[in-house]
Amino acid sequence: MISLSNYPYFALDTETTGLKYPVDKAFGFSISLPDRMSYYFDIRHQSEMGRWLQDETRYYNGTIICHNASFDYRMLHSAGINIPIHLLDDTVIRACNINEHLMSYDLDYLAYKYLKKKKETDIWSELALIFGGSPTRKAQIGNIAKAPPEVVAPYAETDTDLTLELWEWQQKEIERQEIQDIMEFERRLIPTFIRAEMRGIRVDLNYAEEAAQALNPIIDQKQKELDRYAGTEVNVNSPPQVKALFKPTQLQNGDWIASDGTPLSKTPKGQASLGAEALRKINDPMAELILEIRSLLKTRDTFLLKHVIEHAVDGRVYPTINQSKGEDGGTGTGRLSYQDPAMQQIPSRNKKVAAIVKPCFLPDEGHVWVDSDKASFEVRVFYHLINNANINKLYAENPHEDGHQIVSNITGLPRNANYSGEPNAKQLNLSMIFNSGNGAIADKIGLPWEWEEFTLSRGKDAGKVIRYKKAGPEAMKMINEYHRKVPGVKELAESCKKLAERTGYLFTRSGRRLRFPGGAHSYAASGKLIQATAADLNKENWLIIEEVLGEDGHLILNTHDSYGMSLPENWEPYFNKVKQEIEKPRLRIPLILELSGVGVNWWDAIKED
Repeated sequence: MISLSNYPYFALDTETTGLKYPVDKAFGFSISLPDRMSYYFDIRHQSEMGRWLQDETRYYNGTIICHNASFDYRMLHSAGINIPIHLLDDTVIRACNINEHLMSYDLDYLAYKYLKKKKETDIWSELALIFGGSPTRKAQIGNIAKAPPEVVAPYAETDTDLTLELWEWQQKEIERQEIQDIMEFERRLIPTFIRAEMRGIRVDLNYAEEAAQALNPIIDQKQKELDRYAGTEVNVNSPPQVKALFKPTQLQNGDWIASDGTPLSKTPKGQASLGAEALRKINDPMAELILEIRSLLKTRDTFLLKHVIEHAVDGRVYPTINQSKGEDGGTGTGRLSYQDPAMQQIPSRNKKVAAIVKPCFLPDEGHVWVDSDKASFEVRVFYHLINNANINKLYAENPHEDGHQIVSNITGLPRNANYSGEPNAKQLNLSMIFNSGNGAIADKIGLPWEWEEFTLSRGKDAGKVIRYKKAGPEAMKMINEYHRKVPGVKELAESCKKLAERTGYLFTRSGRRLRFPGGAHSYAASGKLIQATAADLNKENWLIIEEVLGEDGHLILNTHDSYGMSLPENWEPYFNKVKQEIEKPRLRIPLILELSGVGVNWWDAIKED
């Protein structure tokens, strides 16, 4: 029998009955060792091998390598096999931190790209011979769990062989790129996110079903009203039918307007665009009804029926947390996302939808939902990066200083818009932070702009006409005043752009490398740096919250800069400990955690009385 303790690392992969945790489970696993020996164990026929793996790893102190560690760990757990979570390493997460711009992060793609190796085993053809159907992954994936061990073994062993070789190649590449710090940081996070995935989120299924039913007559009534206005049945999700209602007309200068004269933007092919933004501006009851019906349909079909009811298992949903860009989703800046269900899709600004959907989500029994918000998080990161002495002083004197109010005081604009389209400091500041063009800024803050064109005279695109938004004098005066009174903004954008063009990358404070191959998209470098720095800090907060709370509570959900925690009913001391640790100095600008509210469910905690 193999002794894993003789090896400093090994690769592990599971074969499973399906993809849904905790419904599905591992029925077999393969391991590959540094001496290039590989083994497959089918626990349907060799149940003792599950106990062997558990016993072998109990005192193991090496590295357990997986390609999607969270999935393999959870599938083994469902099968009653527990391995040390802190020993896991993940070639998907490593691959994203080596290059966040790849088309794919699946094992086949990475193995061919970096190792020039392809799988020589074609299990799909063998499964088709046994079970019938097409010899494709899509057609046969459900048959793997029914296949005999001798068919599964070569396929499974190839996966761990490639995973092991990929990890070994990554070790050298990590050193070459000098990204050891971010790799260690991301690896420390793996157990934290897996534990959150395995806990899941408690849901109120009865409420979700009743809420979905209650929306049916409202949707029907709104649809009848729209059809009456239109004189025909209208599918609100059909672009051609919506377009026909508002009869876009093209002017001589090439611009488009709706039937009521509302200016319309163009699609990439130069046609009129009638998206949600255009519909909000059109002065016609049909436009408002279309938006309402779409929102109601999404609330019922996507949020209630799919996100809650379809995904629920024994009163909980178990979303996957994308720690980085991976096989099925995620982002290249390190920002977290959820899938199955995609919790970040549930609106925070649309209070009507939030009031219907968010009551579905509950804290653990005997706990309350404590919601908190990272006050102006990316704005504070931005101010840290520009390192403006005056702004640093303002925050030193008042850690709760409002970053958008600073701009309001400088420009004389209201902090927030009092009506749609009103020029406001918040929109101006956010546009500056993410380095929008002057014309785009004018448009966003509701000041005049116009289309301008110029023709490229050199390069492969010579003769191509470029059309852009040109800010009017009023907007330019405000933009120039902003730069005069908030020095450092332009300098950050320009220095990041130059560095991205000269070296091809930037580093965050945590050692995350942001790549701009050949200087491509260098105009977005400062914005990427802000987002990635904020993402790293957010991940640090996950570690802080878990360490502070221990067994007393946990982070349920982290979306839109908020933290929803499940805490005991006497929640104050626990929350105050979390707040104290998160607010310890890490940047030149203080980070603040504000209490949003406490309640029996997500909505109850955040609603405004």
